[in-house]
Amino acid sequence: MTAGRAQGGGRTAAPDRGGQSIGEILADLMRGQGVEGLVTEITQMGAVPPEPITWKTLVAIEPGLQRLTATAEQARAAADPTSRCGNAMFYGWGEHRPGFKALIEVAVGWGRRPFHPVLSTSAAYDCVVHEIERRMPDCRGGACQCL
Repeated sequence: MTAGRAQGGGRTAAPDRGGQSIGEILADLMRGQGVEGLVTEITQMGAVPPEPITWKTLVAIEPGLQRLTATAEQARAAADPTSRCGNAMFYGWGEHRPGFKALIEVAVGWGRRPFHPVLSTSAAYDCVVHEIERRMPDCRGGACQCL
């Protein structure tokens, strides 16, 4: 396939990159198209979702994410307000292993396997972290032993 107009959509079709390594592809794109062209082509390849990622979209793709938020809400409800530590729960310190961060990294972000064009993005990771953190107990700073 060569670069040209795609039928109906007005988007330029991504060129066939054959046996090139990702480094070679990126170097070619940066030389010929600059960053804007690179983003456009990667989006057309399906590696970057064209619209913003929302929590609702992520849960529709991966329903297991809803369990993570329910677990975070349960942790907040059960936590002793004088000693709870959201940081320890999130990062998996002490008795809170493996921690929410490790569980999130399995489901979304760059470390997710197998690759998914939406779930494997840093935007998906950021969205899930935000949703989990807002449901977790706060860190009590000096009142807990995590620092």
